[in-house]
Amino acid sequence: MGSETDLADVLRSLSKEPIDAVVDNAGISLKDPVETIGFDAFRNAMEINVRAPLQIVQALVPGMKARRFDRVVNVTSRAQLGLRDFRVYAATKAALSSMGKSWALELGGFGVTVNAIAPGPIETELFWGAMPKDSDEAQTYLKTIPVQRIGQPQEIAATVIHLLQKDAGFITGQTIFACGGLTVGRAAN
Repeated sequence: MGSETDLADVLRSLSKEPIDAVVDNAGISLKDPVETIGFDAFRNAMEINVRAPLQIVQALVPGMKARRFDRVVNVTSRAQLGLRDFRVYAATKAALSSMGKSWALELGGFGVTVNAIAPGPIETELFWGAMPKDSDEAQTYLKTIPVQRIGQPQEIAATVIHLLQKDAGFITGQTIFACGGLTVGRAAN
């Protein structure tokens, strides 16, 4: 993700196009014990995970309102509920989810829906970078998932695609936890 200025340049040209869907799917994650969280890393995570999606939607809102049909899907994370050793990542994804709920209230009258999908453990480099695949920690964690497997990227994509459809126009301000039941399972335990 580029700087605020670089992104503004790209968005100026895109704002003239009839874009009717935005999927914010950028994110960085870092292990950050509370005693050693670096503020440069914190600012960088906020820039990528929160500022960039805000800047994108802000630039496209005039066209969204004019068309009276648009969709925004923010890809957050199950981590927004709290994740040990990943405090900054969890906080940025919670901020994005909350910000999206406010956008849904503001833009709903213009036919614009705003939702979030909060994936749990998904077969991605980001997930395995945070938790090495063959580690005991990973194997223990994977056993806690009620569906007994890790999620696949195409399962997240299918949910995003549904939220972008015209017939999903009554769904707004929601966060869908796509986590194999992990969120419910942890709440029940």
